[in-house]
Parts: sequence; structure tokens; C-alpha cells
Amino acid sequence: MGVAPLLPIIRALKAAGNRVVSVLCGRTKELIILEKEVRESSDDVIIMTDDGSYGKKGISTAGVEEVIQREKVDYCVTIGPAIMMKFVSLLTKKYEIPTEASLNAIMVDGTGMCGACRVTVGGRTRFVCVEGPEFNAHEIDFDELLMRLRGYSQTQKQKKWKITITYHAMKNGAWNCAAAFRQKSALLSSVWKCLNSTLHTASPAMRR
Repeated sequence: MGVAPLLPIIRALKAAGNRVVSVLCGRTKELIILEKEVRESSDDVIIMTDDGSYGKKGISTAGVEEVIQREKVDYCVTIGPAIMMKFVSLLTKKYEIPTEASLNAIMVDGTGMCGACRVTVGGRTRFVCVEGPEFNAHEIDFDELLMRLRGYSQTQKQKKWKITITYHAMKNGAWNCAAAFRQKSALLSSVWKCLNSTLHTASPAMRR
């Protein structure tokens, strides 16, 4: 998730004459991306996977701390899931290493008017879309950010179910597939209502 926006930063830091050590992390090998490009602009690359399928087994903070313990680190940039950035920030704060985090707050209009992306940084309300997304990681209220990111989690789950069921319904025969799902669990009852309504209002061609 964080490697793509991190790559140009890696390249810029290397071009400026810095020693760059990159830590790439993912749940499994298939989720490690842009490794070749990162290696081209890094003096060293450490790869961490949760399941140990590639590189070293462990989480991002283990890889970061490995670097900190073996050499002097002047600056850290962390980009990825908010929970990961929180714990990287806590780690680097312990070692007093200046750290920058790029936030992935929910955004609506992208102009700072809606306030959906607001986050507390250094005790002040900041708007990620116009004032960020990079901030001093040690000043970010990550608990508030994580709470706000979970604000639409239930709606997201419902939409995911609806999209999944609609896809299978259209692919395998709407009525049979939808009926099978309807019988599976009471959990899907609300989704079934949405799907049933959609199919009744769809064109005859879509219902086939």
C-alpha cells in the first residue's frame, strides 16, 4: 500500500546524496511490489512478510528496529496502513528519530471544506487534503485517526457483500444464485433486500 508513494521519496533522497535503507512489508510475498525499483535507489532493502513467505518473517517495526540497532538513522519516512504508521512512530519516538508519516484519511471534497479528513497534529486540527498528507509522525493523534477511519466500516462491509452477491448473481444466474445466498444466513437478509430490489428494477437483459 505504501510503497508506490514512497518510491519517489526514496529516489529523491538518494539523488540528494543520502544513504537510503528501505523496509518493504506485506502480509505475504504476493503483496510486495516495486521491489526492483526500490532496490535501484536504495543502499539496502529489508523485506518483511507476516507469514515468512519472502524475506524475513515479522512485521514492519521489526525491520525498522533492525536498521536502528545496527546504524545511525537520521530520518524516517513511514507510509502505509494507519495502524502500522502508529507503531513505527512509537518506535522511532523511543529512539528520538525524526519521522514523517503520510496519512490516508477519508477525503470527500479535497478542498478542506467538508472536514472529513481532519486529524489532530500537535494539538491542532489539520486538514490532510490541503495541509498534508505528510506530517510529523510524533505529533499525530493516531488513535483519533484510526477511530475516524472506522467510521464507515459497517457500510463498507454491507456494500462489499452487495457487490459480491450482485457479481455472482449476474454471472451465474440471478435468481438461483440470489436464492442460494438468501438461504445461507440471516446475516445476508438486508443485502438480499437490496439485491432483490435491484433485480426487479433491472432490464430484462440484465435479469437473464
